[in-house]
Amino acid sequence: MYSANITPDRETGIGKWSDNDFYRALHDGQGPKGKLYYPAFPYAFFTKVTKKDALAIEAYLFTIKSIHYKPPPHKLHWPFNYRFLLYVWRLLFFHEGAFHPDPTRSALYNRGAYLVQGLGHCGACHTPRNWLGATESNLALSGAYIDGWYAPNISANKQSTLRNMSVADVATFLRTGAAKPRQSGFGPETAALGPMAEVVHKSLSLLTNQDLTAIATYLKRRGGAKASKHSPHGTAKSVLGEGKKIFMANCSMCHGKRGTGLAPYVPALNGNPIINLQSPLNVLKTILRGAPQTPAQRFSPNATMPAFGTVLSTKEIAAVATYIRTHWQNHASRVTASQVEALHH
Repeated sequence: MYSANITPDRETGIGKWSDNDFYRALHDGQGPKGKLYYPAFPYAFFTKVTKKDALAIEAYLFTIKSIHYKPPPHKLHWPFNYRFLLYVWRLLFFHEGAFHPDPTRSALYNRGAYLVQGLGHCGACHTPRNWLGATESNLALSGAYIDGWYAPNISANKQSTLRNMSVADVATFLRTGAAKPRQSGFGPETAALGPMAEVVHKSLSLLTNQDLTAIATYLKRRGGAKASKHSPHGTAKSVLGEGKKIFMANCSMCHGKRGTGLAPYVPALNGNPIINLQSPLNVLKTILRGAPQTPAQRFSPNATMPAFGTVLSTKEIAAVATYIRTHWQNHASRVTASQVEALHH
């Protein structure tokens, strides 16, 4: 699917749209002439955005440079290429309506709920979807696979990756892409990877401290969702000796011999909640592709994680990932070479 031109070009963009046209697109998922949008455009979340905020977004878009460009048509297989089927999807899964604050909660909590459920649409990545692509509300924010990565559980249940973080810690992570160290001498407890790193760089790091605190307050204090059931990808025979050798040669210089990281730039691997996720996808992709700097690392160019996909073999990557996921305070499942191989395709 191709995203639309939303510059103020009058022929190929939104230059002829009225305020009501723009609000209808965000709130109802419909174009100026009633054309239904595919839910890849997250109007199921944006429906919660107030009209005032929607029109503020429109006002900003009309200040940017107009570009005359018509994106290619979507390339969809049958039956998804029949747009009229969206009427059925909307009937089943789309619940139109602006956000309503909870009168029993604080203003800070409700501000966080509004940002997470609407403008931030965190559930678009962190909530599992059914086979028709709709988010499963009973598993809200409990973790899901997205673009070949695993967006971890950020709900309020016991499996949440946020369970050992305070509100201030969560706000710091959202702003900098790195969590506060657990103890003196440790690097950050974890760092944003994959699509989340992009979210931090291009969006969350630009929010006000008050809004970041509001998001963190909501995530930490909302009612817990049921944990999603993602089964492990299997185990492998012991390759710990080989994994340790590879780790010491390639990783220990930055992450330390015991995975403690390098404060304040290099995240600790020891006890890192991302390392301990049931799925090893994020660890494997980071080893294969490297990791971008977080906003907190911008003054230390040497802190960038290099890619090892062309340096280590499939078996070596599986071995070092297994070593990292099963040592120190980490108790995750082991990794197979076939799991690594699958990521090359």
